[in-house]
Amino acid sequence: MDPQVRFERLVARLRMRQLRLIDETVSLGNLKLAAERCGMTQPAASQGLQDIETLVGTPLFERGPRGMRPTAAGHALAAHARGCLAALHAASRDLSDLESGQAQALRVGALLPGIPTIVSPALQRLWKTHPHFRLRVIEDSLHPLLDGLATGAYDLLVLRGIDALPPGLVFEPLLADEVTTLVRRDHPLARRRRPSVQDLLAFRWLVPPRPLATAESLHQWLLSRGLQPSFAPLDSNSPALVPMALRHSDDVLVAPRSYICLLAADRGLVPLPLELGLPLAPLGLLYRHQSAAPQRDYFLAACREAAAEAASAGRATANSLPSQLRRCE
Repeated sequence: MDPQVRFERLVARLRMRQLRLIDETVSLGNLKLAAERCGMTQPAASQGLQDIETLVGTPLFERGPRGMRPTAAGHALAAHARGCLAALHAASRDLSDLESGQAQALRVGALLPGIPTIVSPALQRLWKTHPHFRLRVIEDSLHPLLDGLATGAYDLLVLRGIDALPPGLVFEPLLADEVTTLVRRDHPLARRRRPSVQDLLAFRWLVPPRPLATAESLHQWLLSRGLQPSFAPLDSNSPALVPMALRHSDDVLVAPRSYICLLAADRGLVPLPLELGLPLAPLGLLYRHQSAAPQRDYFLAACREAAAEAASAGRATANSLPSQLRRCE
């Protein structure tokens, strides 16, 4: 069936309740339970699914004694149904905010390094001119963030550049980043004027946990240079736990500059004047090209201004790392 023809049929005849029925049936694998979740009788739900299959022109489920098993088409339609329902939930929240007289919150998802480097400076700028600007920020890992943007749970994301952008999305790079190092202030390497990578190999390395993209880049870099450091027995990127581990050991944190900036407020820690030569994908903003949420433009402008100020001060360049970290302290 021609995609445009199918689209017009769905717009004209598909109902939101049917989308919820598809989602629940795929999730539960049981039509009776799905019907109960949707407030329907089982016969009505069965007829509803048959109507949808007729409408889309392909079977969505395999029916058997052990329940309903979705076909590939069923899985695909259920994923889109979930996105439509999430968008409807978001619209409902926004309307409730408007009815209650509250300003609508901008929903931002962010990787941890993006919060101190982009979100926090942008919000400080915004509150000077828009003191009632509402922001809902969730810190998470890459794939849940991308899923949230796809389903409408977020208005935009703060993350690293990704290789393949989903259709309809724009990535706007703002800050350069690279892998660098951090140690406790009285660490043996902190007394050296020009420590080398070979010097680092005498100590355990504390690195970002896998499957973070930075960890994968670092391990590939080590393999390409034939380096085999010993690793600290801690697998965490917690900004509360990692500084404690550094203060009480000779371990060396090897991590993105943006993450180390987050920890540099701890005056018991200092960066090493060492360039590893391992650049990372830049931090920036990911958002829908043709969908503007209220107040999104204000936030985008504030992020651009904060990034431009950081770059002009030399804080987004590799050769100014120590001064950047001193500014973060």
